[in-house]
Amino acid sequence: MSGLWHTDNASRNRSHGASMYVCLCNGISESDVREAGRAGCVMPCQLKSKFGLKQTGCCGRCAKNIHEFVEIAVQGASTSSVER
Repeated sequence: MSGLWHTDNASRNRSHGASMYVCLCNGISESDVREAGRAGCVMPCQLKSKFGLKQTGCCGRCAKNIHEFVEIAVQGASTSSVER
């Protein structure tokens, strides 16, 4: 039941423009990753380097799920090109 609650909350927050955390260890939010995407940082190695993923003090879960970071960054990059 708790997984369903989390999914419903995440969907509701995203539809209201709230930014969700994608890395709790480093306090990285979706909006941080979108901003990186707008700055041209969309490759896994770029994102890992920029945010210090898998470094001391980070559990490494976000680095394992780097595809989520890439997806969010690409959304940010595409938003940036639409605004121009």
